[in-house]
Amino acid sequence: MVPVKLIGRLQDGTIFLKKGHDEDEPFEFKTDEEQVIDGLDRAVLTMKKGEVALVTIAPEYAYSSTESTQDLAVVPPNSTVNYEVERVSFEKDKESWDMNNAEKIEAAGKKKEEGNASFNVGKYARASKKYEKAAKFIEYDSSFSEEEKKQSKVLKATCNLNNAACKLKLKDYKEAVKLCSKVCMFILASDICGSLRMLWFMFGCMLNCSS
Repeated sequence: MVPVKLIGRLQDGTIFLKKGHDEDEPFEFKTDEEQVIDGLDRAVLTMKKGEVALVTIAPEYAYSSTESTQDLAVVPPNSTVNYEVERVSFEKDKESWDMNNAEKIEAAGKKKEEGNASFNVGKYARASKKYEKAAKFIEYDSSFSEEEKKQSKVLKATCNLNNAACKLKLKDYKEAVKLCSKVCMFILASDICGSLRMLWFMFGCMLNCSS
């Protein structure tokens, strides 16, 4: 979570948003979750704790061609906006190397579910990133127990197949085939039905790739 103090202004100086100044607590949001506009999301990641910045954000990274009703005013379509941002602090998510095995598997499962949620609302590029992050949590499993390895293999296979589905939606057919091929290394030998489903999915990817 990123706690900040914000003042958003139009080019004529009209304040359309003010958060974290009059309240007891700063305004908090989670990065890379579309909780704020893209330009603001990117800007705070470059800031240090306690830093105050004046950020000018072009329409394509703000509200684009859509009129947006904010707390204090309406932002017209195709508006360049200015933000005065103070980053109060920054809490980073726990890195995978700081997690034990159970935490890695849990984090991977949670990230996969976030990917599913994004996929279900048509945000395929964002879903793809979620599946990639999920797979990275359990990329190295040499220290896993046999049961944990079994869980991680199934989870990795699911993430890669789901990611392949994203790539198909994005018409990145070669990457979809590559992801399906990865599954061959993860899928359980005894899971005959799962193997057949995977092969059928790969066949569909290759048909799209050749068309």
